[in-house]
Amino acid sequence: MNKVFNLLIVLIVFLLGIQVGTSYVQYNTNNELFEVEKNKFEEEIIKPNNQYEPKQLIPKKHLPNKIADKISNILDKISNYL
Repeated sequence: MNKVFNLLIVLIVFLLGIQVGTSYVQYNTNNELFEVEKNKFEEEIIKPNNQYEPKQLIPKKHLPNKIADKISNILDKISNYL
């Protein structure tokens, strides 16, 4: 009975994590960042003798990414310890 209860708790936490992650992604996409930079690029390249400097765009690390990185680091430390 105890194993079933523990498995149920893990399953609930897993499903809640998936729900939080998907709802967060729906409302916080990087499409706006892409559109802004694309518009800047298009405005700059139509100018004569443009001085456009390409830059590397890196998405911001939001809460789900930070949590996933911390869990990954913990799992790496545990696997290295074993």
